[in-house]
Amino acid sequence: LPVILYGWDTSDAKKSLHFTSYKLKWANKSERYATLEDINKLFNGEKYSWPYLSGARGITGSIKEYYRELSFGQLDVEFEFLPCGKSHEPKSNDPNDYAYLIEDDFAEYGEKSGSDPRGNRNTRPYPYEKIHAEFSKMFSQARLNLRKQGRDYDKEFRTETPITFINAGFSAASTSDMRFIWPHKYAFRHAGRWRKYNVNPFLENLSRPARLTNATISTIGVIAHETLHTF
Repeated sequence: LPVILYGWDTSDAKKSLHFTSYKLKWANKSERYATLEDINKLFNGEKYSWPYLSGARGITGSIKEYYRELSFGQLDVEFEFLPCGKSHEPKSNDPNDYAYLIEDDFAEYGEKSGSDPRGNRNTRPYPYEKIHAEFSKMFSQARLNLRKQGRDYDKEFRTETPITFINAGFSAASTSDMRFIWPHKYAFRHAGRWRKYNVNPFLENLSRPARLTNATISTIGVIAHETLHTF
């Protein structure tokens, strides 16, 4: 199943939010930046444990393992992170090299933006038009990068296959911070067609109110729920 990472990168650090904007909290009070390997383990790992908790307390299984268990071993899902950055074949372990980075204030793409008092959810004629326009650009970039690799997106993924978007921030649902987006499923327009998607957070908040300086990698719960709409 296709996955696209996205964040925001501007000349203003307060308006930027990408996958290495802040060090995350890990087990035993350690801190470091997340890697692509960390995110891949969350989706595709075997015997996965949420890395914020050590030992048996963190054992949840990955999203892949969740679907395998839910289907009594009949569903073997593999998530692929599509290259959406400037390089069509990124080699590093830095998630930003795979991500599409929007050159704008991240707070403009949440449930409510500073420039639109209606909020992004309530724009007309369709909700979330601002981020949908960016989703279309991300999708185009991913397809282009795959083509440069000699691959054809349309031959590898069925048209009705939803795209899983992972944004570099929190969930508005768990933080009540409307600068972020509420995890949901919907569809965006691309080349005259509707493309289904689900959008999920990269970060799990560890405090109230939520602080970007006190966060860890997401648990599997929200992502498992939203990707379940695929089936």
